[in-house]
Amino acid sequence: GTITNSATSGVGIMGRENEVTLEDVHIEGIEFGEAELGEGVHLFAARAALIDVSSIRNAGAGVLVEQSTLSAQNLRVDQNGGPGMVLVDSREGTQIEMLSALENTGAGALVLQGFAAFNQPVIQGTHAGLGVGPGDGLSAAFGGTINVQGGQSDENAGSGFSVLPGSHGVF
Repeated sequence: GTITNSATSGVGIMGRENEVTLEDVHIEGIEFGEAELGEGVHLFAARAALIDVSSIRNAGAGVLVEQSTLSAQNLRVDQNGGPGMVLVDSREGTQIEMLSALENTGAGALVLQGFAAFNQPVIQGTHAGLGVGPGDGLSAAFGGTINVQGGQSDENAGSGFSVLPGSHGVF
């Protein structure tokens, strides 16, 4: 299915103990709405699987994960006004296979106070943005942990991979 030109979130999954699956969904053009959110997909205190999902050209992040567990395969988060992905306090077991994060602002993917494993990510052309980040491809900060297997991070305004003090990374 396709979700376009909405406000706040293209898809919001909140407070779900049972896993919710989104498969073969295209989200594009989500604008800032309530609480200044403009994310393609927003998970809060939930478990979700994203399979063959694209979340592109949104005002905010392509995917925002808060206090949730995410399993993703073939996830495309390109040309967003914020980071391609933001994971805040993401839970152990969060895994992203085959991420495409091209030309986002702030970071291709940013993990804060949580955990995420990335297998074969392709992150390119991340732009720096005031208030959203220096343009790192993949970054762990504020106690975040990233585990990266394969993939590439090229032509970003900041570092290809960044692990800030108090955070952890395995490459």
